[in-house]
Amino acid sequence: MSTQDNHNYRNYTMSTTGDVNPDGTGKQPDFWDVGDALSVGLSGSGALTVEGVGVVSSTNGFLGWKSGSAGEAIITGSAARWHNSEKLTVGFYGEGALTVAAQGEVSNTEGTIGEHTGSTGEVTVTGLDSHWSNSSWLTVGDKRLEYAKRGLAPDR
Repeated sequence: MSTQDNHNYRNYTMSTTGDVNPDGTGKQPDFWDVGDALSVGLSGSGALTVEGVGVVSSTNGFLGWKSGSAGEAIITGSAARWHNSEKLTVGFYGEGALTVAAQGEVSNTEGTIGEHTGSTGEVTVTGLDSHWSNSSWLTVGDKRLEYAKRGLAPDR
């Protein structure tokens, strides 16, 4: 694992494909504490798969960091978790895709889909008891949504 500027970049380190699977072929332990930001698809393509009993913990998560890059995360299975103590961005300047399925769980304080002009983000949460939890707000493009006790309310 190489670390640059206290960030963990996925698309050219860790393995020849740049893909990471904490519960897979022994590339990472079942619990992977990144310690800082995790960028999947820094300047190329990268993928993060968390399945089975895999758990990833980071401060911030970025899927599709630079323009022209692509980052994908798939969180699937009843014990699969990706916890970001701060922000998760799906499509920072590049293309990002997040899939949460089969009781998987993703959590963060702030969530953003398509942060900068020209970026794209796609989020799919599917299956009973699959969750993407944003404890503060969710921004979609230039629109911010805030969670209310009884649902989702648009920014005033």
